[in-house]
Amino acid sequence: MTRIFEPLLEHAIIYIDDILLFSRDMETHKALLRRFFDTANQYGLMFSEKKIHLAQSEIDFFGMHFSQGSYQPQPHIAEELLNFSDQSLILVVQTPEEEPSPMGPEQTRAIQELKKIAQSPPALKIPGEGKRILQTDASDFYWGAVLIEELDNKKFYCGHASGQFKEAKKHYHTTFKEALAIKNGIKKFDFHLRGYHFEV
Repeated sequence: MTRIFEPLLEHAIIYIDDILLFSRDMETHKALLRRFFDTANQYGLMFSEKKIHLAQSEIDFFGMHFSQGSYQPQPHIAEELLNFSDQSLILVVQTPEEEPSPMGPEQTRAIQELKKIAQSPPALKIPGEGKRILQTDASDFYWGAVLIEELDNKKFYCGHASGQFKEAKKHYHTTFKEALAIKNGIKKFDFHLRGYHFEV
């Protein structure tokens, strides 16, 4: 499916047979839909009327709620993240890398704050015409990346990612860990970075 609609990928998200088309305004969207259906007819593709939703200003797609140029997890996904954070906390505390510190009021407050954030995460901007910036960082065990768009001297957060280094990579020199964070960030945000000049 991706190969068939390759000329439209700048304005489409495709996963197997689920397709999301997006545009800045209705006129552009009408033109995009014409191109989409012309291509579909050319390849003999058929669609279910019940599953087609045209000209939506808000839509839920693969666990994310898209609205007016921004997106955030749907409530049920935020709830799953909250439950995951409870379980992962147990694993982090029991990590044998270092002696765990006892839980105190400061840790309890931090956990409560994280739970609030997980329940209603801030909306992220869908990148547009601004300058794309990838910020990354690495510690001994973890890496993180943030995708930012700079537009009219304002910065908008477009996405974030993080992960834990595999055991062998935890022994890498700091410089190599920083390079891995950049590599992982580019891989994570490939869809938003491919074909664009961006700053690291």
